[in-house]
Amino acid sequence: MAVIHPKPHGHHARLRLLIAAVAATVALVGTAVTATAAPPTPVGGQHCAVELTQPEGGGQATIASETCFSTFAEALEYSTGGRVKVSADVDPASLTSEVVGVPQADGPGGAAVLARWTLGWDWKGLNYTGESRTYYVDGANPPCANGVVWTLGGVLDAGWNNVIRSAQGWSGCNHFMHYDLANQQGAVQPCVPNCPNMGAMDKRTTSLKWFQ
Repeated sequence: MAVIHPKPHGHHARLRLLIAAVAATVALVGTAVTATAAPPTPVGGQHCAVELTQPEGGGQATIASETCFSTFAEALEYSTGGRVKVSADVDPASLTSEVVGVPQADGPGGAAVLARWTLGWDWKGLNYTGESRTYYVDGANPPCANGVVWTLGGVLDAGWNNVIRSAQGWSGCNHFMHYDLANQQGAVQPCVPNCPNMGAMDKRTTSLKWFQ
């Protein structure tokens, strides 16, 4: 004997349609939530000017301040006290000691005025590209003159540990040393004064040292 199934009543049909509509809405909402939860696109790198000070008589320097900008040109202008102005698209490799320069003498034959001196800069990319960090100091004399040595025991404070890929020394600090370990220990890469790449010390620098 054949079994005859009763047709669904109108109430049951409407209920099934409602359930299907709710399921479709939930799926749509889930898709929208997934799209908005995606991480934001990273923005451009930063270029920072770092002021160093050291105890009288020498010793490990400390970071007195760090001011960051969207372009290297702005960081360079700040780190030289406004003395050096270059275009925003300047190629750092094209800069010379005459451009980065030294503070003006106080009149003909006079002593240099108190001004900002650029010790050097580090880069997160090869050939002076990517994010940068320009170190500067205030003083009347070139920072590495008369046997003065500058050291920075660690660069961990701003995420610069094990990321440096190129570097340059300035203001007569012709030896810009990059060490593998803190407090000038371990393997070293000397930049005399330029390092378009760090060789075996690529992305390994933890501490720094400058001298004439």
